Amino acid sequence: MYVCLCFPTTERQIRQAVLNGARRLRDIRPVATQCGKCGRCAHALLKQASKALLPAPFNPPCEHD
Repeated sequence: MYVCLCFPTTERQIRQAVLNGARRLRDIRPVATQCGKCGRCAHALLKQASKALLPAPFNPPCEHD
C-alpha cells in the first residue's frame, strides 16, 4: 500500500527502512514533507515496525520450593 503519494513510498519500504535503522519520521525523509497527509500513517508504521524488532521479554520459569 502506498503511504506517501507526493514521494511514492510504500508500507513495505517504510518497514525496510526500519530494518535498516530508521526510528523517526525524519529518518525516512522526504516522506511527510510535502503535503503532510501521510505523516500520521507513516509515524504509526514506524512505531509498529520498531516494536516488532524488540526482543520478547524474558520470563524466567517460576521456581517454587
